[in-house]
Amino acid sequence: MVPTCRLSQATLRQLLLGHQLTPGDRVLDATADGEFIEIFEFLGLNVDDPDEISGTHHPGRPRFVLARPEGRSPLELSRTVAGWLGRLSPGGTLVLIDAPNPDVISTFPGVSRTWISDGSTFTSLTISSQIRTAAEWQEFSLPGALPPIVPAA
Repeated sequence: MVPTCRLSQATLRQLLLGHQLTPGDRVLDATADGEFIEIFEFLGLNVDDPDEISGTHHPGRPRFVLARPEGRSPLELSRTVAGWLGRLSPGGTLVLIDAPNPDVISTFPGVSRTWISDGSTFTSLTISSQIRTAAEWQEFSLPGALPPIVPAA
């Protein structure tokens, strides 16, 4: 049986095929309730654990992160986006669904676009093939988004 999805088949197809995802690719469902995990697994995608420590370098980094960042302030969203980008493989894509402040994504390097489908706003950022650490991604986040630096004693 095909799992249900809040998005239409056309929108889901646009998300997956538009980013050239194929069975076996690694993805991350970063929605609060894991709303896309079942459909991703049904389609043969390898779903990463959302609780894994960001920035961990291992051979299976996701090529695609799909997130619904509900109820986050611009500062919190910026920090969270930096964390998701730190998990992406080089050349990967982050897609935000109905982000409260989609402009936050423009502070990060990469190719971004925004579109509307099924009454939802999608904002994507495809990063370059350059490998960056989680700390480097945090440097691109909004001013003040970095944790305070404590001087050495």
